[in-house]
Amino acid sequence: MKQISTLLACILLYTTLAAQTPQSFSYQAVARDASGNALATKTVGLQLSILDGSATGTVVYAEKFSPVTTNQGLFTVAVGTGTPVTGSFAAISWSTGNKYLKTELDPAGGSNYTIAGTSELLSVPYALYAASTSATGSTSPWTTSGSDITNSNTGDVGIATGGAALQNTIQIGNPPGFSGNVLAMGDGTNGMSFGFLGGSATWFSNVNFSLMPAFGSNGYLGIGVQTPVNKVQIGNPPNFIGNDLAIGNGTQGTSFALSSTATTWYSNTNFVLMPAFGGAGNVGIGGAPVSAFKMTIQPGVNGSGILIQSGARTAFEAASGDLDLDNGNASVSGTLNIGSDASIGGVLTVISGVGIDPLTGAKASLVPGGFIGQSPLAINANSGDVWGAAFYATSDARVKNIIGPSDAVADLDKLNRIQVTDYSMKDTLTLGHHRFKKVIAQQVEEVYPQLIRKQKGFIPNVYQETAKMERTDSGYLLTFSAPHHLSLKAARIRIDAAGAVKPYTIIAIPSDHEVIIKSPALRATHAFAYGEEVDDFRSVDYEGLTTLNISATQELSKLVKEQGDAIALLKKQVRDLRAQINNHKPSTLQPSTLGK
Repeated sequence: MKQISTLLACILLYTTLAAQTPQSFSYQAVARDASGNALATKTVGLQLSILDGSATGTVVYAEKFSPVTTNQGLFTVAVGTGTPVTGSFAAISWSTGNKYLKTELDPAGGSNYTIAGTSELLSVPYALYAASTSATGSTSPWTTSGSDITNSNTGDVGIATGGAALQNTIQIGNPPGFSGNVLAMGDGTNGMSFGFLGGSATWFSNVNFSLMPAFGSNGYLGIGVQTPVNKVQIGNPPNFIGNDLAIGNGTQGTSFALSSTATTWYSNTNFVLMPAFGGAGNVGIGGAPVSAFKMTIQPGVNGSGILIQSGARTAFEAASGDLDLDNGNASVSGTLNIGSDASIGGVLTVISGVGIDPLTGAKASLVPGGFIGQSPLAINANSGDVWGAAFYATSDARVKNIIGPSDAVADLDKLNRIQVTDYSMKDTLTLGHHRFKKVIAQQVEEVYPQLIRKQKGFIPNVYQETAKMERTDSGYLLTFSAPHHLSLKAARIRIDAAGAVKPYTIIAIPSDHEVIIKSPALRATHAFAYGEEVDDFRSVDYEGLTTLNISATQELSKLVKEQGDAIALLKKQVRDLRAQINNHKPSTLQPSTLGK
């Protein structure tokens, strides 16, 4: 007959909870035969007994089970829920003396039990012990109410302190040197605590503070706000999202954001730098400020000077030259770009031949790609007029290699082939609907290409407002209601966003209604797209056109004179013929009608 040679058992560290004192705990065992083989998938007979005091003590409770083993011979029962044989499980006094568990097993499933062994219950489930001590009149600092548990202890509470003295109301581990706090925790070297100091809730630490996101959260920190939308947010800065630091009061806001190229400071109100506590309030950029000046800009490795832009146009630039203002006079050794109304009481002299980009106002390259085919511009009045009492252009023979007089006959032929055209401008927002009577550069280029200058410029081939703007990893996706007409080689596009007109690099053109531009931040929900940049934007040399007209007019004057001389000669011949006729013909011929 089979018998049990080994019985492996473990008392699980949980109890079956109920509304009143729990009345069971779990028990697991593996049944084996005399050869050590597990009794797999069998119904076995089991009797469990609780002994009081010793392994041979009095049976205070016994019960029997008929569990079915698993493929490994494992079975599980809940002690206290079997068929009682002796005593009552609820009547066991767990608080008095040690308790032992006696196991008896019948491999055949009956009640012919083989004693497998007796072992001490080294851990009594807490709820059973609490119920027992309560029943015997013992007191416990813990009380339960529904699913809550509270402690009535008037002293400190320690958790895993390793025997260290308790110096905080709740102390976890050993926070060195921390005392008198509401909560403190530490590992013997590092520690942190929470307490109240001077009427404020205070967080203390003897190491660095680090707030790390976990489980897919963004890890934002909010002060005075429950749902921050910036990495560190104090208060409510309206519409400021995704910045490294943002501060606001619900109406005004300011923020700081870092990118791979710059640290940007944003604000929806004015910037004011105010000195305090006796400070001078001077500002230094690239170095310490000079005490005699409110702002000092020191040259650096990556640049120097000042560049002020109004929208996409340069309002002021002083990068390498000097700017001296003395009683209203200005001396500029580099390039002077005037982007708005200006009054110059003296003489404006342009010394440098460095060109100016007609959109950004920045200095243009002297090689192809800046201005193509001709010398660079010195002054550019893009989208505006130049007024003055007179205009003078250098024309000294001593600076020129004279080739010879122009071919007036050919010039007259060119002038006759140049067309004067009536037109209006596509950019009606800036230039209105006025009609013009001038020449078209492409038509003039076919006749007289020397009069045409090619350079970089923007054309209004998009000229519509965005229907939608979406932030991407690299910039913004702009969507239009109508086709944008951008060419496949378009590299930059001119955008007006919240009044700031700037060129933006084109990253991709997903469709004829979409374009992705490179930009760290566009402070607008909609934008107006003017069009793409081209490298063959044409302009006409009207001075050259004027001199062509002079040469052609001179040739025309010559022809008129020759025709006048021929007419005069013909008239003389007519008069001579009339005289001869009058002398040789009868008077009835009425010679007075000849020559009319």
